[in-house]
Amino acid sequence: MDSCYSCGVRFDGTNNSLEHIINNSIGGRWKSRGLLCVACNNLFGSGIDQVLNDQLENFTDLLGISRQRERKDIAVPMKSPEGDFKIVGKGLKPHSKLTTILPDGKKITEYVEDAQFKEFIEQKKAQLKKKYSISSERFYEEKPGGKYYKIQNSLSNEEFDIGFGGEDFFRSVIKIAVNFYIKLGYEIEWVQLAISVMRKEAENEMAYFFYVRPERYEIHNLGENEVSHIIHLRGDKSKRVLYAYVELFNMQNVLIRLNSDYHGPDINKTYAIDLKTGEVMQKDVNIILGRHHFEILHLIGRDNMKEKEARYRRVEKLIEKMQLRE
Repeated sequence: MDSCYSCGVRFDGTNNSLEHIINNSIGGRWKSRGLLCVACNNLFGSGIDQVLNDQLENFTDLLGISRQRERKDIAVPMKSPEGDFKIVGKGLKPHSKLTTILPDGKKITEYVEDAQFKEFIEQKKAQLKKKYSISSERFYEEKPGGKYYKIQNSLSNEEFDIGFGGEDFFRSVIKIAVNFYIKLGYEIEWVQLAISVMRKEAENEMAYFFYVRPERYEIHNLGENEVSHIIHLRGDKSKRVLYAYVELFNMQNVLIRLNSDYHGPDINKTYAIDLKTGEVMQKDVNIILGRHHFEILHLIGRDNMKEKEARYRRVEKLIEKMQLRE
């Protein structure tokens, strides 16, 4: 592209941005300077992408997945079925809990990575002695361990159930599909409506969660301990439909109708990345739909919520296995 696919401004070498096809916060590595201008990248990054990041980026840290731009001071909240709460860092690295009781009775609770805990206590002692003249007896240290803890995200409620979705979440997934389509060099005219939805100039009536019950068929062969991101793009000129399937962490699976009056070239392209190794994978994606399927996509999505739950529990079990190794 010689111009931003979102707003149309021409690139001049100073307004190009580095755009990840899949959000870097969730382990995406493939990137391009020929997709979005700086202004549009910032708009999407602080808006729709931030919503997706808030829901999913904790999985990046708990699974120990590398980013190209690492997040600093990682502190992921987790809670056990018994109600115990703890904070961990990248790859489930535990943080110890330090509670300080001030002279007025107020309690300050902080979580610090174990490797830095001893140094942190010494710094805290010096601060409190200088400000309040209180001793170390007012510290209470707690090191969690020996239990399974479940991940939390921005949609976790007060019972710490986890949640996913929302309009901006889907807009961010649509952007992943559009990034892939444009990066492959296809004509922008067939994804104009999708771009309008990304920019919140049109309602989202094109993207829904999509899961298939295993007894019907497999969309792709999922390895036992695999953790990957997948984008599948299909354009069918005879059926006049262009759509994409996006699978994040093999659990947030979204089908996107990019165009239902498509007259472009036939397309069958897949991109998959192994998040543990960072390597591109070969994937055969089996998902062939006609225009009529998209008219009932919202019903299909509701019908397969049990499979959605099973996919999330699978990733949760992988995280639990990592906890057992500690």
